Amino acid sequence: MRAALLIAEHYAASDHPFLARLWLRRAFELAPDPQTKGAIAILGRKISSANQLSLSAQLSFAPSNNVNNVGKTNIILIGGLPFSFGGNSRPLSGVEASAALSATYRLDQSPTYLTEAFADASFQKVWLDADAAEIAPEVGSSDFDQMGLSLGLRHSWQLTPGLGPTQASLSFGTGLIAGEPVSQWRSLELQQVVLQSKTNSLRFNLGLRADDRLDTKINSSVSRQVGSTYQHKLDNGMSISLRLLGSEIRSVSALVDRTQIGAGISIGGINIGPFDTSISVEGTYADYPKWSLTPGGRQDISVDARIEAAYGAISFLGFSPILTIRTLQTDSNLDIFDRAQTSLGLSFRSNF
Repeated sequence: MRAALLIAEHYAASDHPFLARLWLRRAFELAPDPQTKGAIAILGRKISSANQLSLSAQLSFAPSNNVNNVGKTNIILIGGLPFSFGGNSRPLSGVEASAALSATYRLDQSPTYLTEAFADASFQKVWLDADAAEIAPEVGSSDFDQMGLSLGLRHSWQLTPGLGPTQASLSFGTGLIAGEPVSQWRSLELQQVVLQSKTNSLRFNLGLRADDRLDTKINSSVSRQVGSTYQHKLDNGMSISLRLLGSEIRSVSALVDRTQIGAGISIGGINIGPFDTSISVEGTYADYPKWSLTPGGRQDISVDARIEAAYGAISFLGFSPILTIRTLQTDSNLDIFDRAQTSLGLSFRSNF
């Protein structure tokens, strides 16, 4: 461990932060106790903050019983007559693999402001189970390949000493499915922290986004979002977060145009044996005002619950495994939009 720390110190002094962090990860892996690991993690974060360019990556694998995210039934009644969709409108089981890469470059900084450029790339690959060929023989695993690319600018500043930081970001992105471009989007986000202390924080955010669909232009939309998050840290290391959100999505399509409100709670820092566990639950109500094919319109209620357990006792170059159990349930007044999805995922998180 000592040799790895000396090499990391040499690279840090020589202005090679990437190599310095790489050797710190090796030292973290060889550290004999949690206290030493914590000290190495703090040193790693200091080296990262001193570097203009920061990189992060995430990789996860998750078996799912509904990789295509469709309803429980593929039959809908319109005017009292049943209409049936194809097999690809039924839930298909498989394994989802996802990866994400993020890069942030610090353009300018002072004691009162920070300007950064950022870029993100995300990838998703699906392997369908064997029984999917019987349900939907016309569908292949590559049909669910997805990729997203985005870049933007982010500026944070302190308006007044009594107010928390203000942040504005402008970003642009594109999405691809099965190798074909399907969407382009622009987004503007504003965030204001109004309360910040060692134990409490409260922030508000506003968002404006425009999505242009290249495959089905009728599904293009403009959305506005408002939300708030309150976080409280407890003396035992646990934290509680409460979230409220509301959004309005305007589109020509009755399947896209909607107004929705939601609330969520998450509890982190729960120590269960060797596991650092977090639990989150979020509920959303959505109304689709343009839906007119069936009497009563369309209203959906969704509940998204997630449990994450990080096992810090295992570390490979400073990365520890995280087990995620997630269930997403949507109940609609129209059966065809009822959804149920359960997944068990394995991912890896950097300890610093």
